[in-house]
Amino acid sequence: MGSLALAAGLIVYNALANRWKPFHAWAYVPANVAMAGAVVAIGAWAFDLDRRVMGLRWESAWIGAAIGVAAVIPVFALLPFERGRTLLRDERLAGVRGAGAAYMLAIRIPIGTAVVEEVVFRGVLLGSVLHRGSAAAVAVSSVAFGLWHIVPTLLMARQNRLDMRVVPAGVLLTAAAGVFLGWLRIATDSVAAPLLLHASINSLAAAAAMIALSGSGYGSASQPPPSGPPD
Repeated sequence: MGSLALAAGLIVYNALANRWKPFHAWAYVPANVAMAGAVVAIGAWAFDLDRRVMGLRWESAWIGAAIGVAAVIPVFALLPFERGRTLLRDERLAGVRGAGAAYMLAIRIPIGTAVVEEVVFRGVLLGSVLHRGSAAAVAVSSVAFGLWHIVPTLLMARQNRLDMRVVPAGVLLTAAAGVFLGWLRIATDSVAAPLLLHASINSLAAAAAMIALSGSGYGSASQPPPSGPPD
């Protein structure tokens, strides 16, 4: 019951945070890191989980990085083609360049998104259900991970003027990704591999989107960048 309450709290946190304007700018990383720290404290004190059960170790980290880089190669293979660049464009990244791009790719995505989400979902939440078996732990953490992305997916769809039917599809896809990340976390007995997989895919995909946007007319002086960068 405590694990379900934690999952529900995480979903509510992200839904509310995404409605707070500073969360889409300066507050994103500090707010998420503070939340993750609080969740780790809950895991240690309320659930009596140790570092090993929460997967807070660095074993097999390279596996996640290798899978992540391999998974993004086909994305970069689309860049030479106009149709491919159109598919990769994300208006949330319009106008993001220079120091802003460096912050996005090196801090906001890997720390504010990947580290936080892996520690929270594949670390504490999954660890809190492990006593009921690996399948149950992966299922609970993956469903919660999918539901966590409802509001961010909705915002992405609106900013890219997509059909709202992409929202449930995106949530299901995210939950499915959570299953693989959860399996990897259990197989390696650590959050390090899913963390680096998550960070490398998100950051490299964002880099590809920035390249696709360059020279497209997005982010010019007459077109200010929209709020809410991707996570």
